[in-house]
This record gives sequence, structure tokens and C-alpha cells, in this order.
Amino acid sequence: MASIQRLSDNSIRVTVSLGYDISGRKLKKSKNFKLDEKLTPRQREKEITRLSQEFEQQVLSGRYLDGETTTFEYFAEKWLEFQSERLAPSTYTKYKSIFNHRLVPHFGHLKLSKIKPHNILEFHKTLVNLDIKYLPKEGLIDNISSLSKHPQEISQTTYKRLLEGKSVGYKTASAVSQAFNEPIENLFITQNKELSSKTMKHVHSALSACFETAVKWNVITVNPCKHVSPPKGKQKQAVESFDEAQIKSMLAALEGEPLKYRVLTSLAIDTGARLGELMGLYWSDVDFDNNAVSISRQRQYVYGQGVVIREPKTKGSIRRVSVSPNVIALLRSYKREQAENRLKLGDYHKQNNFVFIHEDGQEIYPQYVRKWFVKFLERHNLPSLRWHDLRHVNASILISSGIDVVTLSSRLGHSNKNTTLGIYSHMIESREKLSANMMQDFYDSEKLKINR
Repeated sequence: MASIQRLSDNSIRVTVSLGYDISGRKLKKSKNFKLDEKLTPRQREKEITRLSQEFEQQVLSGRYLDGETTTFEYFAEKWLEFQSERLAPSTYTKYKSIFNHRLVPHFGHLKLSKIKPHNILEFHKTLVNLDIKYLPKEGLIDNISSLSKHPQEISQTTYKRLLEGKSVGYKTASAVSQAFNEPIENLFITQNKELSSKTMKHVHSALSACFETAVKWNVITVNPCKHVSPPKGKQKQAVESFDEAQIKSMLAALEGEPLKYRVLTSLAIDTGARLGELMGLYWSDVDFDNNAVSISRQRQYVYGQGVVIREPKTKGSIRRVSVSPNVIALLRSYKREQAENRLKLGDYHKQNNFVFIHEDGQEIYPQYVRKWFVKFLERHNLPSLRWHDLRHVNASILISSGIDVVTLSSRLGHSNKNTTLGIYSHMIESREKLSANMMQDFYDSEKLKINR
């Protein structure tokens, strides 16, 4: 049980005993607490009991950390462990990357209680420098090409990237520098990649969330991020999309592709669904009678875990989306093709309920679809576009057709219409300007004049 020492009328010291070490020395943890001066004697006693019980529970569960002696790196490790069971796998992986590559390298050595608002402001200034990329010089590429095999210090993936002239991070550039016994500047050209406003805000939010937990766990008293505005960074350009002619060219080019890719791409354009949501569809989710699909799960690749199946991004992402008759017809053809493949392969066909599978019934790897899409666009000399931009193609078509924001938000599975407005504001604004011309056409057709 915790012991309580009264230091003054409004402060106490709580001590929790943890037994003895192998030398017979008593192990204990102590912490001082200040009490609100406005509390009545009865309220003060209740607060003392609450604080002592909470502190004892933290110590005995191993969650008590002292902000004066705990480094940011150590606490960040504990915080990530705590979050691993509470966050979606993809979100947790994103957080882990932010901490490992941005936050820990900057704050890791500092004691948690010593990190103040001015430290956060200094960090904001260095965010661009943290994203330096190293582009291999021609001499390095020639040297690597002449080797019979890649050096032991360099992985096969890195070796291939360097041969292709692709950029690498500082850690990899350092390893290459050691392997060739040459300074980094002799082997690489440095490039500063300015972070987008969205990325910088994500980094700030992750840091603030970590500090907020430290406050809740009584490790520190104040979250320093609360006194600092999130960095602005570089504003992201308007979302990419195809114009009408390019969309028609892409649909025409799809005619020569395997049916599974024709259906998958057409369904993405038709519904605006995310790739993970499409890859997670079962045939039972397809309503052929009413031309609709129900989205209730997603199947996606998570670094370090492989392919995982989980609920969609938000509660609003669980939805039923109407599908055009043309795409429903494609889905019927695709289902027939799968039935024929099962008959041909017999026992060699893997039974699977997913809509999108390989000819032998094996599940399609989500990343494989993105790679196919890049090569597909290249083969047909179509402009470069990410797979996720097909979602924007859908939104562009619907907005230009006059769909309202609430309906669009529901179809796309956004948590609220403000998300939709934020992403597609430029498209909606462009459409809104057309309304003035439409009103003018109405006045002209009716030969109406407005007094001026």
C-alpha cells in the first residue's frame, strides 16, 4: 500500500514500495503532488486518496515514468507499444514511421520534461532538412554496374534502386559510403524534398498525441505542443484527375486487358471506392438484382504485417453504393469466367469468396494492382496517375454532373461532408461558377431583364 507524507497544507509525497533488490536494498518510487488550495478539507482527503491510488497502480503496473529522467526515445517506445493494440494496423505503421524517421532522431536524447514549446518550433524549422534525399551520381552507378554482386553492406533492394538511379535516405547513403570508402558527397547529390502541409500536420499531431498521453500518465504536467501552432508547410496541389477525353481513352484501352482488371478499374471509377475496399469485397456483397455493392471491410497491405483484413477507414466508410448497369454486366461476366476457371482447374483451384482473385483462385496482392495500373498507363501512353486518383476521377464526373456534396460524401465513405468539401473544393467552386451562366441562360431564354 502507498504511504503518504504531508509536505504542507497543499502538497503531499506518495511513496510506493516495490520490495527489495538482490543486495537487500529497498526499492521504492516517490512522487510529489500539489493540491488545489480551494478544496475543502473533505475534498482534499478524497483527492489525496485518488492520487495515491492512481500513483500506486501506475507503479505496480510498470507504467510510472518520471519526466525528469525519462528520455523522449524511451517514452516514445512505450507509447507506441501502448498504441499498437488501439490503432488500425496501417495507422500504427504510419505513426511508427513518423517516430522512427522524424521525431526520435530530433528529440530522442532529450528528457521528456525538458522539451518546451521553443524546442517544438525549432523542430518545425528542421522538418525539411529531415527529408533530404540522396541521388546517386553517374560514377556511383557505373561502379555498382561493374560489380559481379552487390556489396554485403547493401541489400539487394538498395542495390537495384541505385542501379536504376533512384534516391535513397541518409542511413542507406551512409552504408554505401562505408562500402566504397568514399565520402557521401562524392557519391550522391543531395535533394531537399519539401514536405506537404498535410504531412507536417501529421507529424505535429503524432508528437502532440504522445505528449498528451504523457500528461495523462502524470509523467509531465503540460503538453508543450498545445502552445505551438501546427506548421503550414507546402500546400498540396489540387487532386489529380483525368479530363473527359482521357477517361474515355482509358476505358477504351481497358478493353484489351484481362477481365479482372477491367472490372476492378471500372468499379473503382464507377463507385469511387478505395482499393482496399474493392479488394475486400465478397461476392455476397454484390447485389445484382438492385445494382449495388455493400462495403463493410477492406483488405490492404501493411508494412511488416503483410495483407490484413479489417473494418473500413471510418464508420461512414461502411456503406452501400449504387453501381451502373454497365459495370454490373461486367461483374456478371467476371463471375461466369471464375466459374469456368473452377471447372477447368478442379482441385487445383483454390476456393475463395473474394470478388477479385487470380485465375487459380489465389487472392490478388493489393500492391500488385497498383504496379499493373502503372504499366497499363505506360503501355497505352496515358498520363501518369496513381490508382487512388481513380477515386478523384469518380468525384470529378459526379461533381460535373451536378451531384450534391452530401450524396457525394456518402458514396465516397467520408466521415462528414467537410472532408469532401476540403478535398474537392476547387472542383465544386468551378461548378458553382457555372451556375451564374446557367441563370443567365434562363434569363435570356425567357427574355427577362433585371432592373439595374
